Amino acid sequence: MINQEFFHAIHDATIFNDGQMDNLLIASYEGINWLYFNPESEQWKIEHIGDGEQEKIPQAIYWCNGDIDVGRIENEPLPYMVAIKPFHGNVISAYVKNTKNSLKNIQWKRYTLDVYGYPNDNGESSAHYIACGDFDKDGDDEFLVAL
Repeated sequence: MINQEFFHAIHDATIFNDGQMDNLLIASYEGINWLYFNPESEQWKIEHIGDGEQEKIPQAIYWCNGDIDVGRIENEPLPYMVAIKPFHGNVISAYVKNTKNSLKNIQWKRYTLDVYGYPNDNGESSAHYIACGDFDKDGDDEFLVAL
């Protein structure tokens, strides 16, 4: 798929399966976007989920979205995702959908979970990587942040 409107400066992309086929969540300059193939229309679709961090520090090359991952709860497709903002940033956010067991007509709500200090003079901060997984083996995902 060639697209000149989206996906400038991609920092991370996460593959997840919606029960039918693989999908891609992309963290980029444009924020968080969901890229998938719609079998009914036989077209690729892009759904914008969130804008990411819009405040750019003048001396920094880091802005918008950094890392992203998808968490799993029971058999729910795409129940939540967690992200680091901005690139190499200090803000940990979660996006939670308003529907259960459905990937249609989703509205996402962003929650800021934590802010780790302040960026340095170059605009870099402590968070670089985020990973979801069932670390405690209870059937639901938790997430870890690499600082």
